[in-house]
Amino acid sequence: MLEHGNLSWRYHSQRSEYIRRVKDYIEPDAWPNFEDFIADNSDFAEKFELHDKNVTVAEDRATTFYRRLLAAPIFNKEVNEAFHTYEAKIVSTQPLVQSIGSIKDHLPKFVAENLINNARELPAHYTIHNFWKNFSNEFQKYISEFEGYKGRQSFRQIEEAKHALKEVCSNLLRDLELRRQTLCREFDVPAAPMPAPRSTSEYMY
Repeated sequence: MLEHGNLSWRYHSQRSEYIRRVKDYIEPDAWPNFEDFIADNSDFAEKFELHDKNVTVAEDRATTFYRRLLAAPIFNKEVNEAFHTYEAKIVSTQPLVQSIGSIKDHLPKFVAENLINNARELPAHYTIHNFWKNFSNEFQKYISEFEGYKGRQSFRQIEEAKHALKEVCSNLLRDLELRRQTLCREFDVPAAPMPAPRSTSEYMY
């Protein structure tokens, strides 16, 4: 997911949906096992803390950028113009294309969320799938010319946080796998099969 720059950040919770603190990945019934692992592998306490800190930084920077976007009149103006263009030139001429009039008031929130998550495409069942298909490139272009929104630096800070989080996650995964292999050799037990990787689709929401 982070390979595509997708934080899976949600405007309603202002948190990442799929990228969580380490303990949040663990079922409550298994928390004692987690605590035992930390007790026996104290070097991982700092690594988990670094991971969680980077998640928080990425979420906080995304929230800051989101708030600046929604407070920028030019952003709301551009979203509104895109909405009217979509309804007038696309919906009206293509009967199978769904109107997004019912979510017009929330459209700036969805656009900002998609920009934060670097969503180039959305699944076909999403209400704004066709809208985003037609206008995502324009909004991405606005981001690269962000001076008018007075928030270019805050967007760069999100990108920096994504990169740092991706690096931390990669290192943590490597270190956990090495520790797993060491324990398997030490106790002479076969390694449990690793679950198949989850989809890396850029719009895995």
